[in-house]
Amino acid sequence: MDESLRSVKLLIEFLNSKTEENGEKVLYFERQGLGGLHLNYKESSRYRECLRDLASSSVRDDDLSLKTVEGAFQEALLKALCSNDCSTPENLRIDEIVENLKRKLTAKRIPYRCFIPVCGIKEKGLPFSIGQVEFTVFDDLLVNQFKEIVAKHTIQKNFKWEGLKEDIDRSFYKKICSLVVVEAKDYEAAQVIAIKKLRRVLDILNFFSALTPFNPNALTYLPGDLEPYLFETIILNEADGASYNTASKKVGPLQELEISRIVESDKNNDIGFNYIISILQKNNLNSFEKALITAIQWAGRAIVSNRREEAFLLYAIALESIILVDNPNAELSYRLRTRVTHLIAKKPENRNEVANTVKELYNSRSKLVHDGKYEITDLEIDSMKSISIRCLKRLSIDPLFQKMTSPDMFSDWLEDQILR
Repeated sequence: MDESLRSVKLLIEFLNSKTEENGEKVLYFERQGLGGLHLNYKESSRYRECLRDLASSSVRDDDLSLKTVEGAFQEALLKALCSNDCSTPENLRIDEIVENLKRKLTAKRIPYRCFIPVCGIKEKGLPFSIGQVEFTVFDDLLVNQFKEIVAKHTIQKNFKWEGLKEDIDRSFYKKICSLVVVEAKDYEAAQVIAIKKLRRVLDILNFFSALTPFNPNALTYLPGDLEPYLFETIILNEADGASYNTASKKVGPLQELEISRIVESDKNNDIGFNYIISILQKNNLNSFEKALITAIQWAGRAIVSNRREEAFLLYAIALESIILVDNPNAELSYRLRTRVTHLIAKKPENRNEVANTVKELYNSRSKLVHDGKYEITDLEIDSMKSISIRCLKRLSIDPLFQKMTSPDMFSDWLEDQILR
């Protein structure tokens, strides 16, 4: 932090030393009561460098929003560049401005309770907690809690409550919402952290919903992310000028996701849900657990995608992110097919078939990414989905992998299987 603050002082000195305006202006910002500042290419380059250093030294795990960092930085610059109308020596005035910037950026984290609406989850079985996220119904009890909070305000409490009550009635009351408790340095950072944690859980729920029998397209999502709709087309036959065809297809979630059904399915068939929940309850995950959670998230995103080419690539990312976790830069196709084969094909006589399938899928992936191929067949998407899910499911239910703590342990096991 001290080094980045020294860079801020040097930037202030540089800007104060300008004797004339020159160069094209590419960046402008202002604050009420402090005026504004135009920066040319050279100045804006130094500005961005200082901002990156400040963010790097002050933000940990998204606990402070970059918007807050930049706002405090801009305010410090504008104050420093204002004419000194007080008796304080200029160097001491600048020191105090920079010290105040430091206090803002190094403030202690405080706890926030974040309420975020969620779509596509059934009320049955709620409240239900997964890691640091609780799903519940925003009922009268919660409304009264918020009313009590507003009552503590000494000024305009009735006006404040009317505005908050309007927000609650519009987006929360009697609806399913998530409660995420986080620690952050400001409101915006709290929102960023909470949404990140919530999206992770929603991706995982969608992944395990796909493993639950008789549960087609039961998906959960944030408002605006994935809405169900009826996709309709009319196709005219221009050869005869009289024939036509109409078609319609429901796209997106077909039913609400019931968390209790996933729990019941896990009890009966062990799909790995309880183990993944136990990981999310930890404060610190080991590197292999982090990789597994990330891979399941990618697969969860693939499951909700309505575009098959996008879903195909997301399943591929899920597979690569866990199978090649020890060395993502390794030769892709060969290492993937040998490792996947030994992970999911227990019988030697099945391994050639799995290896050939993976090879063909990654030829399609290469054509999709590099050669301009656009269409993915039903067989290709189903095969990529099946292989990805089988790999992730085994890693979630097999005690052998649940004991692993690092990518190297997983890599050693894979290499041992290949060399046998």
